[in-house]
Amino acid sequence: MMYFRLSYIVKPLGIDDDNVIRFEMKKPELVSVELRRLADAEMNKNYVKGDMVCMAVLQKKPTRNIRLWLAHPDMPQPPGFTDFAHEAHNALSWAVVRAVKLWRWRIGYRSDQHPIRFWKSFEWSVNGNDWNPAPMGIQLHLSAGIPIPKNLTDELIESILRLSQGDTEEPFAHELFQEAWSQRLDNPRSAVVMGIAAAETGLKHLISTLAPGSAWLVEHTQSPPLVPMLQDYLPTLPTRLKIKGKVLPPPKWLIDTMKKGVGLRNQIVHGHPIQLASDTVHDVLQAVHDLLYLFDLYGGYEWAAQRFSVRMQSSLVNEP
Repeated sequence: MMYFRLSYIVKPLGIDDDNVIRFEMKKPELVSVELRRLADAEMNKNYVKGDMVCMAVLQKKPTRNIRLWLAHPDMPQPPGFTDFAHEAHNALSWAVVRAVKLWRWRIGYRSDQHPIRFWKSFEWSVNGNDWNPAPMGIQLHLSAGIPIPKNLTDELIESILRLSQGDTEEPFAHELFQEAWSQRLDNPRSAVVMGIAAAETGLKHLISTLAPGSAWLVEHTQSPPLVPMLQDYLPTLPTRLKIKGKVLPPPKWLIDTMKKGVGLRNQIVHGHPIQLASDTVHDVLQAVHDLLYLFDLYGGYEWAAQRFSVRMQSSLVNEP
């Protein structure tokens, strides 16, 4: 077997201690992923405080020609090695991005849409100890306010590891929200448009998941108005989890904020020049954040309730 190792510098993910997080991605290939903060000695002018190192390792069975070359390293490198390494790189880069996105989704961390800051290294080894630079022809194609946990508990880490070992991905609605959140200061109108799109996408996904018979209708027809769907249709869904034994609609304040957000979105996409206060943008995005985790809760992720804002938690606890 051969080993391939890929390392990236990853933007901050809300990890404030020296914990090392390890993932195992089992599909499509078994990849071990390690995530840790940069040590002080590793920092340079291109990095930002809180940046992470994400390192992924893959074992891959070499072809006959590559085995012969490894046994006789004085021979010329076989022409198929670059393609072989490229396959390994693709699997590793996919695993890194998936691990980082699962992490930020699970803990509710909001930052830039694209989690990767820099490529660091790509190497190969025969024994997993002595590493050599991989072929330089590899092309890299990666695009990859709100309270988050301050302490990494064993329960939290175990939960993320379970997510990483299955087929679970960060929901697309959360990816859209990351894009909205990253634009909230520089492009507030785009942030509102993407935020409302994230809420609509999340609701569509929940309906398709819980009511498979409605999947085609939901995916191929124009979306019904978001707010009436939240008020009237959401409580009728056969959710996998309930709140105090009921499928509650979002609280009134969240519904009112979503009404405002939808109205602003409609004005923006119809070309009306509007000025958005930063507080307004933040309130709309906070409401969408709570809404997406409400969808996650109803979809069966019990931990999603931990990602609600204090106001959302209080509203649901005190719901009559």
